[in-house]
Amino acid sequence: MKPSRIAFTLLVIVVLPYGAYAQATGTFGVSVGWLSLPLSDLNSLLHTYNYPGVSEHFLSFGIHTLLGVPDFPLRFGFGGQFAFALPESDSEQSETVFGFLYGGLVAEFSQSIPLGQVAVGSLAGIGGAFLNLERSRRGITTFDQALTELLEVSGEFARGYWVAQPYLRASAFIPLGERARGRPINLELSLTAGYVYAFPWGGWGITDEEESEWPGPLDRPSGPEVTLSFHFDISVPPRVVIDSIRYRGNDEVVTLVNQGRREVDVSGWQILSSTVERDRIAQVFVFPQGCVVPAGGRVRVHSGPASVGKTSTPCGQAEIDLYHRYAGLETEGAEVWDDRADLARLQDAYGERIDSCSYQAKPELDATECHK
Repeated sequence: MKPSRIAFTLLVIVVLPYGAYAQATGTFGVSVGWLSLPLSDLNSLLHTYNYPGVSEHFLSFGIHTLLGVPDFPLRFGFGGQFAFALPESDSEQSETVFGFLYGGLVAEFSQSIPLGQVAVGSLAGIGGAFLNLERSRRGITTFDQALTELLEVSGEFARGYWVAQPYLRASAFIPLGERARGRPINLELSLTAGYVYAFPWGGWGITDEEESEWPGPLDRPSGPEVTLSFHFDISVPPRVVIDSIRYRGNDEVVTLVNQGRREVDVSGWQILSSTVERDRIAQVFVFPQGCVVPAGGRVRVHSGPASVGKTSTPCGQAEIDLYHRYAGLETEGAEVWDDRADLARLQDAYGERIDSCSYQAKPELDATECHK
C-alpha cells in the first residue's frame, strides 16, 4: 500500500473516534447524477466483434455518509456510486451492458455560508468495471446447439481499479419542520462536481471455464461526474452517563459523568424519576441554561432534606453540585428516590434518551452503581 493511503487511513482512525466521544453530527444521503468515461477503445473492440458499443455517458446512483463534531469543519465517512451505460443503439442480434462501481473512505472540509454550505473533499477507495455481452440465438433447434452458441457468444467480464475522486460541493439547507419531541429535521440539497480517477490493478477477468485474464481496453476510465444529492441529519448522542444513585438518607445524590473527550452542554437536559412499579414519571430535574460539563467532569444532583438552602456550584468545573428543586415535589426537601426500587432516566433538551439506570434496593446498601 502506498504511503499516502496509509496516512489517510491512520488519519481517519485517529480523528473519527475523537469526535465520536462528543456530540457527533453528520448526514446520510442518496444521490443521482451523470458520469462520463472515455470508452472509444472499448467501443472499437465491441464493434470489431459486431457488438453494439456503449454510451460514454452514465446514469449514476450513490449513497454517502459523513460524520463530524459541531463547529469542526473536517468530516469523515463513506461513499459509493454505481453508474451504468446502455448500448449506443438497439440491436435485435446482440446486447451489451456496461457498468462501473466504486466506493471508499471520504474526507471533507466544509464552510458554512448563508442558507447553505460549500465543501471540498475527496473519496479514496476501489472500484470495478463490469461488462456483459450476449447475442441472439435465433434459429437454434437443439439443446446442444443452444449450449454451444451460448458459450461462444455470451460473456461476463470484470476488472478492478484503484479509485480517487476529488470534488467540490455546494449545499442548500431546507428545513422540514420538527419532530414530535422538538428536534429539527433538515434536508440538505447538494450539487457536487468531481472527477473520477481510476487505475487498474489487474486485467479483465473472464467468467468462463478457464477463468483467464486479458489486458484489453479501458486502462484508465477517468472522467467528470456531477451529482444531485439529498442528505438528512444524523447524530450520535454524547457520552454522558448516570454513574450512581444514592437513594437513602437526607442527601440523595444522582451522579453523572462525562466520559467523552469534549465538553458537553447539558442546558435543558432532564433527569426523570420513574417509578418502576407503575412505570410513570414521578419527578423531573431540569439542568440550568448555560451548564457545561467538561470532559471527564462529574455532576452531582442533590435532593432530600439536606439540599434545602444549599447553593449550587458553577457549571464548567470538574466537580459540579446542583441543588435545584425537582419539579413534581409536593414540598421542598422531599425525597425523590424510592428506598425500594426506582428508575432514573437522563434525556436531552429535545427529549431524546441519553442513559438510564434502575435499581432494586438492598438492606445493606444506600446507593447503587449504574455502570460497573
